[in-house]
Amino acid sequence: MNRARGLLSLAVLVSLATAQADTALYPTGPGRESGFIRFVNALGTPLEVRPEGKQTPSTLAPSVVSVFSAVPADKPVTGALSSAGVSLPVTLNLAPEEFVSLVAVPGDKDFELLTVREQPKDFNRLQASLALINADPGCTGGGLRREGRQEPPIFHDLNPGLLERRDVNPVQLTVQGFCDGTQVTEPLNLSLLEAGERYTVLLLSRDGKPVLVFVKDAFAQ
Repeated sequence: MNRARGLLSLAVLVSLATAQADTALYPTGPGRESGFIRFVNALGTPLEVRPEGKQTPSTLAPSVVSVFSAVPADKPVTGALSSAGVSLPVTLNLAPEEFVSLVAVPGDKDFELLTVREQPKDFNRLQASLALINADPGCTGGGLRREGRQEPPIFHDLNPGLLERRDVNPVQLTVQGFCDGTQVTEPLNLSLLEAGERYTVLLLSRDGKPVLVFVKDAFAQ
């Protein structure tokens, strides 16, 4: 199990969905160790991602999850996130080969950023790798179970900002999210999972209600 939690005060990030943007945010090259970062907009307004330097800004619509971009692990990632007229500087250090998902969620005033970290581990290429990120600040004991099955949950006991990943059989799955054992989301069809691929389910809050968002982990070329 990989679990990590970070909370930075920001100001507008809360939505998710499909991968976008095929350009890396920061330059990497031969001989440089890299980490991987993606952004999740879990807000109801567009989110602008503005890297420091000459890299081109990108905008995430509500409910969009970006692709993973490679960033140097030998220096901080710096830039700013902006939404609805609010901008917040970001400085973040990544370990070599670390995966980081920055998820903007509604805060008491503006917004907060959940920094979800994952250290890679080998997985069985004959299976699929599935993760759950609990990005709903109001959901304690978050988890995921197969719809209509009286069996142990796929994931459980994840508080906000935590991630768990496991290998699963490459089958067709329909899942539901729960908090503290109580079902809180509509069923979500994950379709047929492919062997050797990585996937992430995110448990978010949309308009005050928990929802599930599913993405196939993708990487910028």
